[in-house]
Amino acid sequence: MKLLTARLNSQFNRHRSPLTLLKWLALAGVFISIAGTIHLFIGRDSAILIKQKKAGNGTIEEPVIVEHDGGSLKWKLRARKAVRGLNSTHLLQATLELYDQAGIPILIRGDEAWFDPLKRSARFAGHVRIDYQSWRVQSSRATFDSAAGRVYLPDAFTVQGIGVRARGSDLVIDKRQQRIWVRKHIWIEDSRAHKETKRK
Repeated sequence: MKLLTARLNSQFNRHRSPLTLLKWLALAGVFISIAGTIHLFIGRDSAILIKQKKAGNGTIEEPVIVEHDGGSLKWKLRARKAVRGLNSTHLLQATLELYDQAGIPILIRGDEAWFDPLKRSARFAGHVRIDYQSWRVQSSRATFDSAAGRVYLPDAFTVQGIGVRARGSDLVIDKRQQRIWVRKHIWIEDSRAHKETKRK
């Protein structure tokens, strides 16, 4: 910013016409606007915007946001389109990519999401779907808390796996401990257990 200011001062001294001054002020405004956009996504220097295509009216096309822990990638959040708000960014057709201890991706998709760069959290709404290997979880809402390393599904959900179906509500996924809690109304059907019983 100091280098930009020095160059502007140099140009102002050479060309003092009102039209030239307006041109350089507009150029400085563009640089400041871009810097402000990047800082909005950086937050606490842990979430970094790595790709953006501005489309006007505060809209960003195909944004990609990541968080690193040392040299490893913790998560990646991308969307078809984003609109910046005062405290959060509204994402359309958002996909969050987490990774387990073996590096296998856990995909969380939603019709829309709201990303908070300061809290490093994302709230998904609409048709929410979580895919992990052969498992699929579906619900209407989900919240990812990067600081806690957890995903919360407060509403009713369904689970589909190979030979396994389940449903319930208030699901918590703890990525760090590799654990899952279901707090209400759990129901599980395991057809694999029935097959093993028939074989015996």
